[in-house]
Amino acid sequence: MIIKQENFQERAVRTIKLEASTDFPTGTSYNTGNLPAGAIVLDVNVIVVTAFNGGGTNAINIGDQDSATSMGSALNIGSLAKVAGTSPVRKVEAGVNNEVIIVPTFSSQPTVGEAYVVIEFILPNRALGVYK
Repeated sequence: MIIKQENFQERAVRTIKLEASTDFPTGTSYNTGNLPAGAIVLDVNVIVVTAFNGGGTNAINIGDQDSATSMGSALNIGSLAKVAGTSPVRKVEAGVNNEVIIVPTFSSQPTVGEAYVVIEFILPNRALGVYK
């Protein structure tokens, strides 16, 4: 016998804006906030709308406090593109791996550049709300 169980899942997106500035130097780890506990990360992409001009290397790692590259490693932000993260599907545990950390790597400090990190996730057993 197969029993079908219906569960509601809220689907959400966390967007983090990145801009070239002296406040975004190479090798510095940035905690950009938390994902909700229990969330299941489905997809991670970086949308580059203005290419970063930091010399030969323009890349970011996206991860959490367990691994600085758990959602993306050496993702190129030096040209206009939609860049897919690496192996992003995972469950977020409260206080364990819920911080989103971004680490940039540039050959030199960029003066221009704009990108958006888009993290898509679901919250199991949580019904969609009505938003007005």
